[in-house]
Amino acid sequence: MNTVGQDLDLSQGAVSRSLLAVAGAAIQAECRKQVPSGQLLNFGKVIRTPGYQLRCTDVLHGACDRWDGGAGQCEQVSKQPQVT
Repeated sequence: MNTVGQDLDLSQGAVSRSLLAVAGAAIQAECRKQVPSGQLLNFGKVIRTPGYQLRCTDVLHGACDRWDGGAGQCEQVSKQPQVT
């Protein structure tokens, strides 16, 4: 499971960058195929990509809002992920 911004830019964030470095550019291309540039993955939604060069079959990428200390909707959205 990879938490990622709505734009699915895998060059942002430590985990995403690590996945991109090992899996290769194909994992970013697959993210872009499922959610084209200029479009956003809604918070709480999850997409699945192949693992490519990783030692796993699939990777789930979930769009998460920045943590607000429990003051807003972050916690509520993350309790109800939906795989697309």
